[in-house]
Amino acid sequence: MLTDTAGVAYTVRMGDYLKLQPALKPVIFKSRLFWDDPESEVILQYVSIPLEQVKDSLDHAVSAAAISSITFLFDAEKKGTLLLDQLGFAR
Repeated sequence: MLTDTAGVAYTVRMGDYLKLQPALKPVIFKSRLFWDDPESEVILQYVSIPLEQVKDSLDHAVSAAAISSITFLFDAEKKGTLLLDQLGFAR
């Protein structure tokens, strides 16, 4: 959710741009020599959400110059894990 300088909230769901996948637990034989639980490496995925797709309740897009705050809402129906890394804006 982005909020502008007038206090208007603009939202978009990440799930509309990326199908969230469950974490995979591969069997790694070397790992069992040192730990009881299999280890796995986190695989990050790149997600790009066009700013013009972030809309308010009246379907107006947010102005980049007017953004005053960014809020992440974790309100999905299912429980899970989401890792965020290297957030940014691009032209």
